[in-house]
Amino acid sequence: MFAVTTNAGRIGGELDVCGTPSAGGTTPVVYANTTSPAQGRPKAQKLLVAGMPALHQNSSCGPSAGNEQGVAGGVVSGEVKGAASFSTGSGKVMIEGSPAVRLNDAAVLNGGNGAGRVLEPSQGKVMILS
Repeated sequence: MFAVTTNAGRIGGELDVCGTPSAGGTTPVVYANTTSPAQGRPKAQKLLVAGMPALHQNSSCGPSAGNEQGVAGGVVSGEVKGAASFSTGSGKVMIEGSPAVRLNDAAVLNGGNGAGRVLEPSQGKVMILS
């Protein structure tokens, strides 16, 4: 899978349940939630992949978008537009001491409220196969 950098790409999922105002009070509604690796912090200080800083499992990306109508916040996190963090990474390739993050690695969205993945690659040259 391709290494994730701060160049481009998309992290997303469709299981972000947030409290949303309705006529009968607050109702839990499922939202699709996305963010971009371009917003990732911390990023690698000494490693560039295709000319851009690489991200690792300790990086988070945010704010996210897609759940703005859920103003009562996520049912787990209580956040709206919370950051995404990576829950899986390479088992063998480390970037500055943390597992490298790749296309299709799992992520948690909106401050831990929903599940997702790295859906679109940041670059198409460097692959991490482990």
